[in-house]
Amino acid sequence: MPTNRTSVRWLLGAAFLTAGCGGGGGGGGGTGPNRTLAISAGNNQVGNAGAALAVPLAVVVLDATTSTPAPGVTITWAVTRGGGSVTTSSVTDATGIATATRTLGSDTIAQATTASGTGLSGSPVTFNSTSRIQGATQMQLNAGNSQSDTIGATLGVAYEVLVRNETGTPVVGVTVNWTAAGGGSVSAPTSMTNASGIASVNRILGTTLGAQTAQARVTGLSGNPVNFGATATAGNVSLIEKTAEPAAGVISTNVTYTVTARDRANNPRSGVTIDWAATGGGGSIAPPQNSTDGNGQASATRTLSATPGAHTATATAAIIPETETFTTNATTAPVAADVSVGNNFFNPINTPIAATGTVTWNWNSGGILHNVTFEDNMGSSANIGTGTHVRTFNVAPGVIRYRCTIHSTNFTTGMVGTVSVQ
Repeated sequence: MPTNRTSVRWLLGAAFLTAGCGGGGGGGGGTGPNRTLAISAGNNQVGNAGAALAVPLAVVVLDATTSTPAPGVTITWAVTRGGGSVTTSSVTDATGIATATRTLGSDTIAQATTASGTGLSGSPVTFNSTSRIQGATQMQLNAGNSQSDTIGATLGVAYEVLVRNETGTPVVGVTVNWTAAGGGSVSAPTSMTNASGIASVNRILGTTLGAQTAQARVTGLSGNPVNFGATATAGNVSLIEKTAEPAAGVISTNVTYTVTARDRANNPRSGVTIDWAATGGGGSIAPPQNSTDGNGQASATRTLSATPGAHTATATAAIIPETETFTTNATTAPVAADVSVGNNFFNPINTPIAATGTVTWNWNSGGILHNVTFEDNMGSSANIGTGTHVRTFNVAPGVIRYRCTIHSTNFTTGMVGTVSVQ
């Protein structure tokens, strides 16, 4: 009996040990404790967009304690960046390796794939890939940015982009798409890179003054899109037009004539030389020559003679050439005129009047005190807030200045005015 009991105990112990240690070496789904997942092959590859990578992606599953391969482990694969596709799942072989075929997406150079397994240390792992789009990975501006020219002009330097692959080598035959914004156009909607990796187009500016832009695009490349900027300035002057021409004026007074110079798109054109001349009726015009300002305008002062009737003058832009004729009818001065006295101003500031004529100042200042004090010390008013003041100008022809002494310090600034006796 003792011998038999000893034999039974030994057999039971052996059976227990066998049951406890078995099943770890060969499959049955393969997951279990102390196993690790790591990249084996295929990381950081470069391939063409839409094509399968040359080397399959591979992971290895090992026993963390013994570093021995773990076969039969299911690995799940997924695309996490860049599009395209990958084998959905695979199982590790006798060497612990599982592989997948990765087909790259078509619209971005950065591509990523993950491999994962249930209960595996290190899971998931990520594979990075670079997709060449038309054989390239990057683009950059090469020439032509930040130019300035007149409206409608073709810029002197063509717009260029440089297209290269992951090693920095220029790539030939890449199709680049071009667009223009802010006016104008590009010479072609697409162009292809040459042997130096350069694609180019000409930029034709629109008729709108200011910033005009363009873009070069190859979808997916690093650096896409490439932006270009240009500034369109006013074009060559194509016309001048009258923009101020008083129809009438009092004899021996001044009127102002103005012309505006424009380009073919009607934009104001500065720096255009204008020659002025008084051509009929007597009197004079000054200055004899000036240039248009930033608004395209140039003005001259026409002094009418003492003779009533039509007075003419011309403005000529010799660069075009073009001449504009101005006509103002000179009339005799009135025998009566009115001036409004407001708060710190007279309206009108200059009042023509015939010799022996009468001017009436009417207070519209809401009770605020003002006065009319003449430079010739004749016929001045008191300080009043309402009512009127009248003066008859029995004086020789000329300009008489006046002011409100309460609201001015001299006869040129503040509340001042003039009477032009004809």
